[in-house]
Amino acid sequence: MLYHNLGGCKFADVTTKAGVGGGGFSAGAAWADYDRDGFVDLYVARYVSTDPRNLPDPQRTVFKNALTELPGNMPGETNLLYRNRGDGTFEEVAANTGVQNTQKAHGMGICWGDFDGDGWPDLYVTNDGYSNFLFHNKRDGTFEDIGLLSGTAYGEMGQTYGNMACDSADLDHNGRFDLFVTRFAGQPASLYINDGHNEFQDVADYAGIAAPTSPLVKWGANFADFDNSGWQDLLMASGNFSTLLDGAPGEPPFVEPIELFLNETNGTFREVAAATGLNAGPLKSRRGTALGDVNNDGRLDILVFNVGAPPSLFLNETRNDNHWITLHLVGTKSNRMAIGARVTVTTGNVKQVDEVRAGGSYLSTSDPRIHFGLGSAASFDRIEVLWPSGLLEQFPGGLGDRFVSLVEGTGTALPSGHAPPKEK
Repeated sequence: MLYHNLGGCKFADVTTKAGVGGGGFSAGAAWADYDRDGFVDLYVARYVSTDPRNLPDPQRTVFKNALTELPGNMPGETNLLYRNRGDGTFEEVAANTGVQNTQKAHGMGICWGDFDGDGWPDLYVTNDGYSNFLFHNKRDGTFEDIGLLSGTAYGEMGQTYGNMACDSADLDHNGRFDLFVTRFAGQPASLYINDGHNEFQDVADYAGIAAPTSPLVKWGANFADFDNSGWQDLLMASGNFSTLLDGAPGEPPFVEPIELFLNETNGTFREVAAATGLNAGPLKSRRGTALGDVNNDGRLDILVFNVGAPPSLFLNETRNDNHWITLHLVGTKSNRMAIGARVTVTTGNVKQVDEVRAGGSYLSTSDPRIHFGLGSAASFDRIEVLWPSGLLEQFPGGLGDRFVSLVEGTGTALPSGHAPPKEK
């Protein structure tokens, strides 16, 4: 469904008019301006082929045999890429662009990102029970799948896994986006470090996240700097897919804990969720995760979708002396939300890189503002933005602990508010 924002908190269903009603069992959606024409396009990953007139019988025996019957014995479906014509309508171009998923793998997560740093958005798609796709943007309106060659198609030892969601971030401050992938129980999550030249290495075991993630049915995933240290941490939400599996031999429970991995700044992570209060109270079966500074205090908060229950909102109450900067980008020649803009913040000899995204984790999307922790630095030196239009623009530095708007083509950083005084 596509709802057009009319303003005044009113929306109109324009699915049919816009031409995006492709149907099917959709399990992921995300926006990007893949052809850099100033209008954002939409990619949709579909899970299985379905017929609403002939749905499977939801009997207990179906779920008891779920590990052998899903998804392997259910036919998959192709994926969809809707190119924005710029007039409120879209055309479906997945086949012509090379991202259709002709294998009909069971599509799940979607991560748009400029993984090779050439200024054009690439596309990473996770598949349940199949190899993952890394579609490299050839800059001519088409893509090529380099998942196998890049090292991101399979697990560390070439295993085919039940992949769920993905997220990307520059973990080691080298200007390249790394990838994280969540998976089914008994399968460790993967952390693919970007070595450049479209080559990645799965370092989950060395990083300390393979063993603790393996037992869980893993869904939502986000990189974020929750303590404003200047280093990206890692959030993961889990839960089995049906209460009917509770108590079955070898099955993980329906409700499972959230995991939060603190970046140790040396290539490893430490699981700290218990100490943060994320698992205080009754556990839930979690799915999607979205991040944003809900109360504008300079600390990223967490929203988690729960199966059969209201979502959970976790307000970040971390208290330390670290600083931060949050950027709101406005495109003029580029799309107005600046989706796909690549931002570099320099503080001393440290460069942090991120992109404006719209869609990620599992069936979720986060605050489009970009948040950077600055650690002990009370100010930053400069901001550089590579806009989707191709314009490379530099903005002056300044004090941290504030919100700043960057408008394409102005070269001027406009203050857009300050956070309340920090509590020590």
